[in-house]
Amino acid sequence: MRFFTAVFVTTILCCGSRPGLAQERFLLFESSKAAEFGFTMERPAKISESEAVQHAIRDLHTHLDNVGNISSFDTFSKTRTSSTIRNKYEQLGPLMRNTTTFSSEKEREGAFRGNRRGFIITVRASSFKAGTFGNSSDYNKLTGVRKSRAWGTLLYTFRVYAPEGFQQSSKSGYSASENSSQVKYTILNGTGRTVRFSMQPGGKSYTLASGKTFSSTSSVKGGKQPTITLTDSGRTIKLVSGDHKFWWNDDESRVAFDLNYDK
Repeated sequence: MRFFTAVFVTTILCCGSRPGLAQERFLLFESSKAAEFGFTMERPAKISESEAVQHAIRDLHTHLDNVGNISSFDTFSKTRTSSTIRNKYEQLGPLMRNTTTFSSEKEREGAFRGNRRGFIITVRASSFKAGTFGNSSDYNKLTGVRKSRAWGTLLYTFRVYAPEGFQQSSKSGYSASENSSQVKYTILNGTGRTVRFSMQPGGKSYTLASGKTFSSTSSVKGGKQPTITLTDSGRTIKLVSGDHKFWWNDDESRVAFDLNYDK
């Protein structure tokens, strides 16, 4: 039995001034707890738990590659991702039939480059649920054949990102229009460490301690959105109104930034 659970959805965020970087995308929805995926495998040689986990991760991604869109993902994961997204982002309804691409969190920028119009769902998995791993190994003396089996429930988290170019508008009244004269925002530091960044067009630099929130209002000048540059990576991101968050990307060992995360 195989089971997968929802991810996040977001609107597109324009990234950076450095050439060659993929555009970022707004995060629409993020799992609040680990999802579960049932896994079994067989082979002649004995199977350790660490080996089984790696096979389970590959098996999960293989099955997700056969999921075509968000609606199909709902059926596969037994979740209500489609309705959750539609309720918060009204104009996403017509896009639900668009192609959905699945990738690991580590490879999400490659997926951003290669999938311009569809949703992106990224997955991070690392271990079995405690107490669910089991294995057996039987040797048939008559045939000289060993038959080994392993099983477990893989835990994983996931995110859903919106199609490139999508402009967010939620029922809360937030609009990501670049024509607005002011951008009001808050940024929560959820990295577990101090984050340093600078803001444009003001040009000021800031230091934000872990767990603290930065609030400000920036102006749109000459039709250009205000931006934030992360000191540790040099990544530059266009700012929009709303509640945002710094988080620590373990796979890339750097500070990451989510626009309009779900509290």
